[in-house]
Amino acid sequence: MNILSLLIICICSITVSPLAAADYYVNREHGNDRNGDGSAHAPYRSVRKGTSVLAPGDTLHIMPSPKVIPEAIIMTNIKGTAEKPIVIDGMMNTFSGADALRAKDWKNAAPGLYICKRKLAGAMVRRFFLQAPGKMIRMGQKSKAATAPLKKPEELQDYEWTFTAPDSLYLKLPTGITPEKSGLVTPVRINGIQVAGNSENLEFRNILVRNFLNDGLNIHGNCRNIVFINTAAINCGDDGASSHNQCKVAIKNFVSTGNATGICHLGDTSVTHSDLYIENIDSRDILMLNRKNIFKNVYIDSKANARCEFRISASPKVRKSMSVKNVRNEFENCVFSNISRPLIKFEGELKISGLNIYGYHLAGNIPAGVIVKKSRPAEKLSQARKNIFTVFGNKIEKEISR
Repeated sequence: MNILSLLIICICSITVSPLAAADYYVNREHGNDRNGDGSAHAPYRSVRKGTSVLAPGDTLHIMPSPKVIPEAIIMTNIKGTAEKPIVIDGMMNTFSGADALRAKDWKNAAPGLYICKRKLAGAMVRRFFLQAPGKMIRMGQKSKAATAPLKKPEELQDYEWTFTAPDSLYLKLPTGITPEKSGLVTPVRINGIQVAGNSENLEFRNILVRNFLNDGLNIHGNCRNIVFINTAAINCGDDGASSHNQCKVAIKNFVSTGNATGICHLGDTSVTHSDLYIENIDSRDILMLNRKNIFKNVYIDSKANARCEFRISASPKVRKSMSVKNVRNEFENCVFSNISRPLIKFEGELKISGLNIYGYHLAGNIPAGVIVKKSRPAEKLSQARKNIFTVFGNKIEKEISR
């Protein structure tokens, strides 16, 4: 073989060899989107910039921040491969969907009564809330259950809010307290982690999201092999996690606390859940209106009073393409506890190897494999909570009390 032939082979080998996986960094405190290159020494500032440069096999490290990060993680049509997934490592940062009230947005309408221009569609009004330290102010609005009528502005008590058509948000505060000094925050971002389009082979790990107007985790479209590990959704306006359409998702070691609904999936999506803890839910613990779910080591400790359902959607469009025969739910070593005795309903095919239920009222016959408990399994719930919360340290408890 002559030297020229050998050179051509070497050049071709270099050309077709895959690029090595890269590590990129985001630092909210010291990063710079304009001048940074995403390296550890010159990190980006925003997650949006960081996710824009990722290729298969890359990992984005979001460096620990002393403050919550006022940003959502949004990925649309981003693709890793099965051998080289794209990884987003949140490094236990908390991402917030809410901002503090600003003086410039509010006008005084009457003594102690303030008005702000805020336009929301009806469904989003039912998800809206204000967050006070340690308390969500929902005003009886529920995204997936019977909701209370909104009060008139003149009926509001201190720290209560209401909407009037088409775009007026009212807030009542004690004498001497103005909106910017109220300690309240309002949701301004929609979903905590949003994956859409034809995204594939993405892994999100070590991320907490709180106070988003809609969902903590939201997956839409035709996404495949989307994995969440060590994530938590706290005090969001709708679902802790929600997968739609034809997505294939796995959720591992996940906490849903203080959300309107614990988890809710719709359509042809298939979701595997393992090591989940769902607590302090406002409306529904679980609403499964999708094709297939697997639940392993899933625990519910709640007092939400709307029904918990595993069934096909009532939507005529969905029922045209799916039937009850297409619906399958599998349970292994799960404990569902609710002191409010809501209805729990199962449709379709069930595979149960361990589902203990306390407090729920079952519709129809008790499915084979379901064990109805007469007393709340406090010790088992406590141990499960400890096991699942451990990886987060005291982060979740701190976020709940904010």
